[in-house]
Amino acid sequence: MVFNFQLPYACKTFPVFLSVLCDNLLLTVVVPILPELLRHHGVDPTGNLSRVNSTKTLDADTHDTAEQASGHSSSCLRELFHLHLLQENTQLGLLYSTKAFVQLICNPLVGKLTVKIGYKIPLCVGNFVLLLCSLVFGFADSIPLYTVGRSCHGLASALISISGMAIVAEYYQDDEQNRTKFLGRVMGAAALGVLLGYPFGGISFAIFGKSMPFLCIAALAACSVAIQLARMGFEIRKSKLSTTDMTEMTELALIKPGVVVGVVSTSLLTLLRDRSILVIVIAVWLTTTAMAVLEPTLPVWLMENMDPAKWQLGVVFVPDSLGYFIGTNCFGQISLRLGRWKMSMVSMATIGISCFMIPLAKLVWQLTLPHFALGLSLGIVDASLMPMLACLADEYHQAGYGVVYALAQTSVALAYSIGPLLGGELVPIIGFPDLMRMIGFVNLLFCPVIILLAHSEPSSDRSRDQGNCGGQYLSFSRHFRARSFEHIIQPMEPERYQRFHDELDSD
Repeated sequence: MVFNFQLPYACKTFPVFLSVLCDNLLLTVVVPILPELLRHHGVDPTGNLSRVNSTKTLDADTHDTAEQASGHSSSCLRELFHLHLLQENTQLGLLYSTKAFVQLICNPLVGKLTVKIGYKIPLCVGNFVLLLCSLVFGFADSIPLYTVGRSCHGLASALISISGMAIVAEYYQDDEQNRTKFLGRVMGAAALGVLLGYPFGGISFAIFGKSMPFLCIAALAACSVAIQLARMGFEIRKSKLSTTDMTEMTELALIKPGVVVGVVSTSLLTLLRDRSILVIVIAVWLTTTAMAVLEPTLPVWLMENMDPAKWQLGVVFVPDSLGYFIGTNCFGQISLRLGRWKMSMVSMATIGISCFMIPLAKLVWQLTLPHFALGLSLGIVDASLMPMLACLADEYHQAGYGVVYALAQTSVALAYSIGPLLGGELVPIIGFPDLMRMIGFVNLLFCPVIILLAHSEPSSDRSRDQGNCGGQYLSFSRHFRARSFEHIIQPMEPERYQRFHDELDSD
């Protein structure tokens, strides 16, 4: 007896969750580490102060003069360290933006690649590149090598994020409830990586040194590749047709002989001409920019104003990571019931208010509430708009999921490329508080525009009707527009069809 054992979709998509987890671990584990590494290659205020203070013991007769000189030198060194921190904002901004700029370039290319070869090979290659990036970070000892590792991470993120979300969207393309739930879990895996990355990087760096966190991520990426090969396979193929799709295509070919049935993937520019999709892309970009600016600028601002311990530089990002994890995992289906555009508008307003509250903190623990609100709202926005983006592509465009999520990830990469760079350049000019207020004001200003999504949101009832309509042509249109393949049905020959019935009659 042969058992045809089919793995549940949740098990089949587990490699996606693990890949996204590794990607975001590497993304955030460097945040508390890189400022210290850049300081190591630049000004060392502690060492300079010790050398200045040692001059006091040179001559007992000039004790008072030495103390005055030491105090004056200490003040000068503190000012020098302040200027060094401002320069460090620019260095960090450039280093963080390198990954996002590479991902910004690779996203459209990966979207087109998934149309040709499917989603599984890009996911596996992305994990392998992620493994190499982790090793580069673990053993690098210079800023150029850190830049190389960060750049390669941009390629890995493009491959993993686009192909991973496309796999989940394809598995649940006929069930909007489950698609919303599992896409939320994918983004929850990203939130978990962010949640663990900050403290893991800060604590392990303080205890074991810089190599340990990157070697752990490399081992996890290797496990992800092995699990993917065991669970999902490794074949070149385009998106497959369901039995219902084949039936509907055959019926259409019979009704209209000579009609060629197929799908051509919509380009990114065509998708951007859709007003609703453009609003979603801008909303994702603006909300993500708030977090992208915080990563390189907040640790430096804390070191300048609060002098926190090394582990606090990582722990300070835990509240927004926890909030994002809760938002993506718990609010996706709630947004589907209450209205995705309503939840997105409220959450975007909350992000704007949180940006105003962060600079008001005088102690590290006072950042907890605004950071949690920022992360929770960002998670709700992503959990609401990412599935809605796929629904709009299903309803109104002949777009494959790879192209759709290439567009979504391009907006995220744009935020993480411009955000750190802009923040690093503006902090020395206008200061960190005014920078955060400016970002908060822009988010609040864009909130009313979200109302334009009200007429474009697919309802949960309509999604269920489309999932259960079987061979009706309403379902046919939605199924075909969601495909990223080029499948052609040739018209059935009338003579051959007649011979088929003649043979049955003769029997």
